Amino acid sequence: MNCEHFNFKANVNVARIEHTDNQPMTFSADITINCADCGEKFHFIGVDYGYSPLQPMLSANVLEMRAPIRPGESFVFAGYDKSKIKIIESEEIN
Repeated sequence: MNCEHFNFKANVNVARIEHTDNQPMTFSADITINCADCGEKFHFIGVDYGYSPLQPMLSANVLEMRAPIRPGESFVFAGYDKSKIKIIESEEIN
């Protein structure tokens, strides 16, 4: 019988990344998702591989998203380019 994947388990590990050259502390949320019923691992799509303190990236096996995060009080909306927001319809995804 095939699982229809109705229930999910997400695991999030948050890392504090300290720098030695007077750079501000950075943080990363490393996320994995499994089906809670059958255990099947979910792959992340549409994100590049690697690590970046500036944008989400994937592990080499695409099973873990590494997303940079900041504490709420340090987020700055100034300079945020709203023109970069895109909605991609599912038919456009290969």
